[in-house]
Amino acid sequence: MAWPLRWLSYTIDTVLFTAALMLMAIVHQYPFVHDWLTVKVLLLAVYIVLGSLALKRGATRRMRVVCWVAAMLVYLFIISVARSHDPFGLLHDPGALDLYHRPLIPRHAF
Repeated sequence: MAWPLRWLSYTIDTVLFTAALMLMAIVHQYPFVHDWLTVKVLLLAVYIVLGSLALKRGATRRMRVVCWVAAMLVYLFIISVARSHDPFGLLHDPGALDLYHRPLIPRHAF
């Protein structure tokens, strides 16, 4: 992989973990205390490993594609866990990704 893409990959992973740590400190919710946050942080680590396999460490093209698809599914599950505040995410609240009825930014904010 070309060095700019490799550097960008490391930067994104670092920003994701730093943002997670800063958010925990700001809202005073910590992994291993709040189940949903523990799952979210662990899934973030899984997402980073799958992304690494998809972008550079996958032995074959098929393995890289499978890891990329798995990383996208893990990413969607991370979002569902974050929106539902439940460790089961979509499995507990299928509407966790419904952006029409539950927008990220409330309509009255504008």
